[in-house]
Amino acid sequence: MRSIRSFANDDRHVMMKHSTIYPSPEELEAVQNMVSTVECALKQVSDWMDETSNSSQMEGSSEEKEETADGRSSK
Repeated sequence: MRSIRSFANDDRHVMMKHSTIYPSPEELEAVQNMVSTVECALKQVSDWMDETSNSSQMEGSSEEKEETADGRSSK
């Protein structure tokens, strides 16, 4: 069985390693800003794709209505 002192040494070692690899507050903020920018850009692309998809579906359905009103089909 390990002594409590051994666990304390391990904890200090882990905390020391953590402090050396953990980013600074400035680095964390930079990463968060980049993530926010990318999320916003992806949302805008998604909205744009949704709008173009909806408009093309509307155009397709209006063409079908015109064909049935004339009694002719261009197919």
